[in-house]
Amino acid sequence: MTIEIDHETGRVSNASLTESVGMALLKLGAKLSKPMEFRGYSLGANVVGKVLPSSNSVRLNFADGRKFEFPYADAYWGVMLAGQPYYCPEFEPYMPLIADIDYVFIDCGANYGYMSVVSTSKTVGNKRTVAIEAHPVSAELSRRNAELNGNRFEVLHNAVFHTSGNTVRIGGGKHEARTILGDHDGADVETLALGDLVERLKLKKNQPVILKLDVEGVEIDAMKGAGALLDHPTMVVYEEHGNDPTHEVSAYLRDEMGMRLWRGGKEGNNLREITSDAEIAAMKTNTSDGYDMFATRDDLWIERLEQIAQTQVTPAGAAL
Repeated sequence: MTIEIDHETGRVSNASLTESVGMALLKLGAKLSKPMEFRGYSLGANVVGKVLPSSNSVRLNFADGRKFEFPYADAYWGVMLAGQPYYCPEFEPYMPLIADIDYVFIDCGANYGYMSVVSTSKTVGNKRTVAIEAHPVSAELSRRNAELNGNRFEVLHNAVFHTSGNTVRIGGGKHEARTILGDHDGADVETLALGDLVERLKLKKNQPVILKLDVEGVEIDAMKGAGALLDHPTMVVYEEHGNDPTHEVSAYLRDEMGMRLWRGGKEGNNLREITSDAEIAAMKTNTSDGYDMFATRDDLWIERLEQIAQTQVTPAGAAL
């Protein structure tokens, strides 16, 4: 049995008494920790999972028909129980503002497929999407979420890298932080160079692309393998790590790949171009956080980002 939650009302159904108490505590913890950017929520979720255990999954049902499933007492995705409209407030609010562009969404480091569920939703234009996830358990949960949403996106079980066809090992404690870097126990997975997706996906000439990179330290290696993909108008959405004082990923995209960098505020406001390391350093107010940024060198995306920045249109707060 799957525990179901109406994202708009917070109503819980299909839960046992133990699960109902657990879900009430998890929702309360998410709401109380939200003003502190969910600091401490993971600790509370882990306690609930041990004291009031369940092997069932939790399914969030959104007003627009989206469904997203994750394990009960998941310390990462459980923050969605606070009821906020976005999980990625520095990116999701901008998606309706580019819905008219016929782009393909490539979700690298898809985890359980949340952003693939969003990108294929009606609100943002039902974009063709491929989710790429390296860990077998997370890839299987991505497939489950694809199935729940009418199989409207494809899931590839691969690790993005600068070459295809190699075998690497992915591991790590937290599912959201697993990596192919370093020595660790884990699962073997075949690598995939992003440039090979052009043929695999049969991309049309000049087909715009949004490349979401959340690959735990392998961003630069992934971009080195992008090859023919970058012949298409491409915008990279990536995470600038708060604990990186050198801003390595941003520096590579800007200095080696000739891309311009942009940073959006939460809830779709204050989009601005970032032109210096000092600006990047200033936004890193917490070393444990990641900061979503946009990078592109293509006129299509530059013109749209400039247009959004000039008008600073903020979506009306509706969930995507």
